Amino acid sequence: MKNIVVSGYAYPSIEPWVLDAWLPDLTFLCNFSYGITAEGGIIDLEDQALTDKANAAGVRPLMVLTPLDSEGRFNDVVAGQLLENPQSRSALIANIGQTLRTKGLSGVDFDFEYIPAQYRQNYVDLVREAKETLGPEGYFVTVAVAPKTSAGQEGTLYEGHDYAGMGQAADYVLVMTYEWGYTYYHQ
Repeated sequence: MKNIVVSGYAYPSIEPWVLDAWLPDLTFLCNFSYGITAEGGIIDLEDQALTDKANAAGVRPLMVLTPLDSEGRFNDVVAGQLLENPQSRSALIANIGQTLRTKGLSGVDFDFEYIPAQYRQNYVDLVREAKETLGPEGYFVTVAVAPKTSAGQEGTLYEGHDYAGMGQAADYVLVMTYEWGYTYYHQ
């Protein structure tokens, strides 16, 4: 029988009793969310309480990294600028490593949504490069991908996610099937 891996996303504002109730069932606690800059900088998250509780419970806390800008909004322009620049990707990976070590995190979960199709391979390259750099230090590299019914599915949520490429690049891949439960339509 294979191991079951359970991830749970949490905001730093989570009610402590909710976190305490869920931690015994989790493999990873995904601290949501750190942002990025086009140059490879990280927009920090005040998540030390989440990290400390997860570590104390034997759960591996992960930095969730999204293309949130300084205003807290998903920004595909910033993501594109970062992804197309190898120096920015390297800077981001170095900043991820520094943050993981400083905060006592167990790895990174890439949750880049609305990635334009032309950056699809660059995104796979970022995740692969992160795994090659951080994996030997014992850190996990995971990725969340939009739910698709085919590799060629059209739409801004889907076209930038390469299932096969991410499956080879990351330790774990989470298919965000909750995206199918929203009441609005993705184009």
